[in-house]
Amino acid sequence: MATVTTIVKEMHSSLTPQWISKANFLSMFDRESSLVYKKGVPLFAGTGRQYIYLVVKGMIKTYAFEKDKEVLLDHYEVGDIFNFQSLFSDVEGEAMAYPMGKSAIVKRIAAKSVKSILDQHTHLYFELLQQFNHSLIKNQQRLQWMNSLQAEDRLRRFILQYIRRSGRKVGHEWVAPICFTHMEIAQLLGLSRQTVTKLLNALRSEKASYIDRRNILLRNMDRFLFSNAEVLSINFGMKTLF
Repeated sequence: MATVTTIVKEMHSSLTPQWISKANFLSMFDRESSLVYKKGVPLFAGTGRQYIYLVVKGMIKTYAFEKDKEVLLDHYEVGDIFNFQSLFSDVEGEAMAYPMGKSAIVKRIAAKSVKSILDQHTHLYFELLQQFNHSLIKNQQRLQWMNSLQAEDRLRRFILQYIRRSGRKVGHEWVAPICFTHMEIAQLLGLSRQTVTKLLNALRSEKASYIDRRNILLRNMDRFLFSNAEVLSINFGMKTLF
């Protein structure tokens, strides 16, 4: 039976683009300045989407409005590259990008420059496809969670995935800042805001984790992941759910 440590390592490996460590692709950003965006300051909002972005620190969210309601489209963490759509279309979309939390640091490069580099170094197209595949895996994963897991199990996996990618290890514990609102988590997991709030309040009573308004701390990943008896029933199939 796979241990939670093995599962987490495989999950993290599958969610991290393999080409992210290849300097020949990231070197496009080497000469670009780091840009700091404070909370509430958009990277782009309908217009100005002619750049490709690399997240250097913090997190970025993209969202749009539907029937006057904000709908979260996706989120990006350190090492993620996004807004590849600008490579294929000059049409300005309705999506907006803002930092999550107090601030975020990114680097950006004009889509026209990226196109020129790709034309000169065609082998980089394969790495570009890998990034698209990374985004598809994230979205497929969310859909799989919605179709196969109960609400509590979706939230546990979301927290575990987030803290493994964006948190830091302190001794035997993991800690990460809370950058999502309850509504944003609900939209990502196909739940209502009320359900997310209720589940988070229940998780606060568990000894395996500690959650306040600013941070989330996991004291024991095994206990946190396997606290719900429903999780145990999936056993070996759990690898595919990550």
